Amino acid sequence: MKQFFLYLLLLHSVNILPQGRSGFQALLTTENDFLGIHNKDENYTGAVKFELLTPEIKWKWLPFYKFKNESPVFNIQRFGFGGTAYTPQDIAASEIVKGDRPYASLLFVSVGNISYDRSRGLILQSDLVVGSIGSPGPGNAQAYVHRNHWFGSERPEPEGWDNQIGFNGSLIVNYNTRMQGLITPQQSFSNFQCVVPYWTAKADIGNYMINLQGGFKLDLFNYNSSILQDYAVSFPALTENRETPKKNIRFNFFVEPSFRIAAYNATLEGLLFNDRSVYTISHQDVNRLLFEVNGGINFIAGDFFYAKYSFYGRSQEYRGGKSFHTWGGITIGFSPSKWYTKR
Repeated sequence: MKQFFLYLLLLHSVNILPQGRSGFQALLTTENDFLGIHNKDENYTGAVKFELLTPEIKWKWLPFYKFKNESPVFNIQRFGFGGTAYTPQDIAASEIVKGDRPYASLLFVSVGNISYDRSRGLILQSDLVVGSIGSPGPGNAQAYVHRNHWFGSERPEPEGWDNQIGFNGSLIVNYNTRMQGLITPQQSFSNFQCVVPYWTAKADIGNYMINLQGGFKLDLFNYNSSILQDYAVSFPALTENRETPKKNIRFNFFVEPSFRIAAYNATLEGLLFNDRSVYTISHQDVNRLLFEVNGGINFIAGDFFYAKYSFYGRSQEYRGGKSFHTWGGITIGFSPSKWYTKR
């Protein structure tokens, strides 16, 4: 991992970045169902992800569509790694509990791009995710948390991780993309706006998840905020299509309801190819149409420190599963060096 960060620093030193741009942003996100309502470490139980954002890197082979430069366009590179965990509601049993959710986990690395077309108010975010489903790491981490009663947990140690999907590790590759656009593209940004509406669309394809998703997003009570608030928080706020100087305080609230068509979910149905998982949910029992909602607050101080809280909810994923599952997420970020476009 040290080599990974040294390599990113080397990219700056050899001038691989576009002229007039420099800097980076580091983000740490943790999600856990104890931040939701009426949960006890079950279903989607938690995740941790670290991300590093930099200005666009001149790698021609990266498989990301970028908006063309006929209008003002920014591209931001993303590098990340992390892990996720899913558990049944009964974690004390070492044997398989039929009708309960399978254990499942993912360890991954990712590379991505955020492309922003300022004049049309469009953002396209794409990520290539490569990882291992069925690795022992997330299960060992959960057992450690329960054994030491972190966060006040009184739950028993999970005993069934040997039954998880793809036990001992299986390769997954997924390509995920999300587009967000202003419903009123000519809308200008001011120091305070009560409501800014967007439409959203998302697609995932690969042997981990295959989804199509659509909905809308409302940014509320926007103070020195902009369309990039959820994507690259150290990027300067935009007012009347111009970058504004550094702001001491920036924040907004947001809510995003959506519907998802879940064509395939490895954490429930097993591996897409050559599955040898000891327990999966039958394909006919998986709900293909899901309702999802998330909301929260973004807060930035001095274009340097970033904090975000998100609350998530998801409808029943399979027949007999939890009717509605909630969880929360916290992101902390720092931007010791910001980037701006050279004019």
